[in-house]
Amino acid sequence: MKPELLTMSAFGPFSDTQHINFNELSQNALFLINGPTGSGKTTILDGICFALYGRTTGNEREGSQMRCDMAPDSLLTELTFQFKLGDVQYRIRRIPEQNRKKKSGDGYTVQKPEAQLYRISIDGEESLLVEAKVSEATNQIEALLGLDVDQFRQVMVLPQGKFRDLLMADSNTREKIFGQLFQTQIYRKIEDKLKLQSSEIRQQVQAQQNRREGVLQAAELQTDKALAERLEALNPQVSQAAENKAQTAKAFLQAQKNYDAAEQLKNQFTQLTEQQSIQGQHLQQKPFIELQEATIKKAIKAANLVPLQSSYDQRKHELQIAEQQLNKCEIALSDANKAQTLFLPQIDSLPQLEDQIIQTEQQKQYLAELQPLFHTKTELVNKHASVTTELNKSKAQQTSIGQQNQTLRQQISSIQAEQPQLQLESAEQLSIQQALNQQQLLIENYQQYDFLQKRKLELDSKLHQAKAHGEQLRQLFEKANTEQQTLQLSWHTNQAAVLAAQLQVGEPCLVCGSLEHPQPAISQGKPPTEMELQSSADATALASDKYHEARRGYVELMQQQKSVVEQQKPIAELLGDVLSQPIAACQTRLAELQHQGSKAVNAADKLVKNQKLLTELNQQEQSFQSQLDSVGVLIQEQLKAVTEVSTQLEELDKRLPESLSTEQQLITAQSENAQKLNEYTEKREKIKQQQIKLTQQVVSAQTACESSIKQQHEMKERLQKASTDFQQALLSSGFDSEDVFTQAVLPDIKLTELKQQVSKYQQDWAVNQAKLKELSELLTDKTAPDTELLEVEQQKTNVQMQQADAHWQQLHAEQSQLNQIQQKLVEVDKIATALEDQYAVIGTLSDVANGKTGNRISLNRFVLSVLLDDVLLDASQRLNMMSKGRYRLIRKEQKSKGNKASGLELEVEDAYTSKVRDVATLSGGESFMAALSMALALSEVVQAYAGGIKLDTLFIDEGFGSLDQDSLELAIRTLMDLQSSGRMVGVISHVSEMKEQITQRIDINKSSSGSCIKLING
Repeated sequence: MKPELLTMSAFGPFSDTQHINFNELSQNALFLINGPTGSGKTTILDGICFALYGRTTGNEREGSQMRCDMAPDSLLTELTFQFKLGDVQYRIRRIPEQNRKKKSGDGYTVQKPEAQLYRISIDGEESLLVEAKVSEATNQIEALLGLDVDQFRQVMVLPQGKFRDLLMADSNTREKIFGQLFQTQIYRKIEDKLKLQSSEIRQQVQAQQNRREGVLQAAELQTDKALAERLEALNPQVSQAAENKAQTAKAFLQAQKNYDAAEQLKNQFTQLTEQQSIQGQHLQQKPFIELQEATIKKAIKAANLVPLQSSYDQRKHELQIAEQQLNKCEIALSDANKAQTLFLPQIDSLPQLEDQIIQTEQQKQYLAELQPLFHTKTELVNKHASVTTELNKSKAQQTSIGQQNQTLRQQISSIQAEQPQLQLESAEQLSIQQALNQQQLLIENYQQYDFLQKRKLELDSKLHQAKAHGEQLRQLFEKANTEQQTLQLSWHTNQAAVLAAQLQVGEPCLVCGSLEHPQPAISQGKPPTEMELQSSADATALASDKYHEARRGYVELMQQQKSVVEQQKPIAELLGDVLSQPIAACQTRLAELQHQGSKAVNAADKLVKNQKLLTELNQQEQSFQSQLDSVGVLIQEQLKAVTEVSTQLEELDKRLPESLSTEQQLITAQSENAQKLNEYTEKREKIKQQQIKLTQQVVSAQTACESSIKQQHEMKERLQKASTDFQQALLSSGFDSEDVFTQAVLPDIKLTELKQQVSKYQQDWAVNQAKLKELSELLTDKTAPDTELLEVEQQKTNVQMQQADAHWQQLHAEQSQLNQIQQKLVEVDKIATALEDQYAVIGTLSDVANGKTGNRISLNRFVLSVLLDDVLLDASQRLNMMSKGRYRLIRKEQKSKGNKASGLELEVEDAYTSKVRDVATLSGGESFMAALSMALALSEVVQAYAGGIKLDTLFIDEGFGSLDQDSLELAIRTLMDLQSSGRMVGVISHVSEMKEQITQRIDINKSSSGSCIKLING
């Protein structure tokens, strides 16, 4: 992440809106954030951190507490930060919760927090990622940067007083940070996946065991042996039941066969009786069927004559239509002759209409010849208006320039009168500025002394608390140590009693080898267990760690207090008697000098501005005079052009007729002429078309009448022929008259119905005769049987068969159930064996990956330890150079006591003593060098790994003051080397050597109305 632009409004000490454009610094710049105490140097880092995460770098103030008290009510506290990730730009804007003035009315209202996040593509197009939700914007930033706010503080920002956090972090904290930076989530997922698979396999094994027990319990069996014994006893019973079932089934089938044969013979005698009855019914229906057959024959003959009758009826209908058509044609011919006679007067008016058309066309040509004259007149009128307008503009411009020139002369006179007084006031500027600088420096030293005094009082209070807390931890440690020694003594004492209990008469002692045991040891109560001993040892170690950690904190506080006192001494000597005065008096004097200096500066600035303005005004006066001369010449030319155009218009008006003095009158006359010509032409065409239409109607009516007369004669001839053919067909078919024929004709449905009745009767008769013959031949010499005895025998054998089958079903079902249970047990055992084999592999991998074996280091932490070794290798090179070959950072490989996470703790190797000790034993300056080396190395190594998070920016807030001169030069050289490798580094420091060696700066100037920022690219 590289910063590009930071905008802060009413934030911290900045009462207005301040901008920092990091792009104005050189590529991969090393720059210094410079300014007096309390001016807002750390606020720049707070602004970046708050814009990204909504929290400050120190995490000591909320966003609502960062509002500047000197800011106007109309200005909201807000931050906008634009940064680049690779080739993609992002911009985030945040507004913290704050009280703002109501838009209408008096009073204040609460401004809810807001956040907007934008993505800016390479072509500059913006897309809104988050509209207003604060938590959503923070989540997006964490996903983009790969760091949460705590990790951002520890990796990309070394805040004031917190540079030891990354150095002193425990294994759990460092594991989270490194996991995010190096994207090792895949190893954590492998651990979780193996753990989940191992747990699932264990659950499946337990499920198979529960299933096996459930199967046996369902069968009310306790063991596999009981199942086998039950199956062995059941098999012969099932065989005997199956044999009994087969014998009863055979007896039932024979009884069933005998009963079915008797029942069949009985049914045949019943069928014979039924067929004889049906034969009698058919004989009764025979006369009626014969009558229906005769009716069908007549209907068939009549159906053959129906087409001739239809043709005769069709011819009569066609003759009627022809006669009606002839009557219509005669009426239409009469109407056409009358219409033609009535239209003769309009035909006679055609010659007069032709004369009117010729006159109208001549008038049209005359009006067209006048059109160009009106076009010329329009052009002259437009030209006259245009020239007149330009003339008026020129006169107005002449007047305006004259007025401006007069105002300009008055302004020159006023400025010249003011110059002597301004020269006198600006002469005092230098002396006032010197006094102002001295007073400003005095107040800054006073504020720094006051800050150190408050810090000293704060450290005194913390020392008192740390001392009391250390005493409590010492007592707890001594108590835990005493309890551990007591338990250890009890355990050793009781070990003799344990060994004595194992002694046998005549056998040698396990300790001394003696065969006699005159006074064996006796147990002094219940001995402690190994778990109790281990728990006591862990508690003692934990109490010891806490106690020694508190002692280190107490020593560190004493060193800080000593540092504060040493910083106070030179400032107190410099201030002298000023410390006896309240700072308000110094600030009042500063305000007076600022007011005087502002007044003098304003006078000097105004003097310079007036001189520059006089030069500009004299130049403007010369320009105005030149413009007046040019406008006068232009007005003369425009007057001449107006006269020429007026003369041309008068000559053109003489050539036009009085009735057509304007172009609109000409257009109206042309329109009226065209309308008349169109009316005459349309009227002529309508008369001609109507004449042709009436003639065509008369001819068409005459033709239709002749055709209708001819068609009528043809229809009469066809009717006569159809009548003769129909009468001859009646006689030849045996019908005496047309009425007899009509009665014989039957509808198709009725005829089909009669045919079906006759056909069905004939079929039923044939079937009946065939069945009678078959049954008579089959039952010759046979009598009807008695079936009741056979039915009783059948029912008896059926009951025996069902009882045998039910007994077999019961035994067979039990046998099948036991066999299924046996098969299920085999399947369960097979699955359980496979799962146990699988768990032997997966479970072992899970234990190893999750750190449950050996040194208890997980796969993820093992990978991170390798990465940490790479970081420490680079960090040690930097630390070794800054510490002049004394220190080297190494990873602690010994396992921590108890269940405390280990594998990622740090130690420092001291070349002076050849010993390895905890990093907490480093002094303040040494800790800063180690933390700086660690941060720089971490940035370097993360950049080197593909897919890692890009850490191409680092901010360092203070800490350089704890370094000696040589160490400071080495630290600066290290930062410059980092800059040349492609990093941007921002440093906050009061050390003067830093300001001398770092040419690019962000200076912050402090005043009573708020601080302001100035970027210096030296």
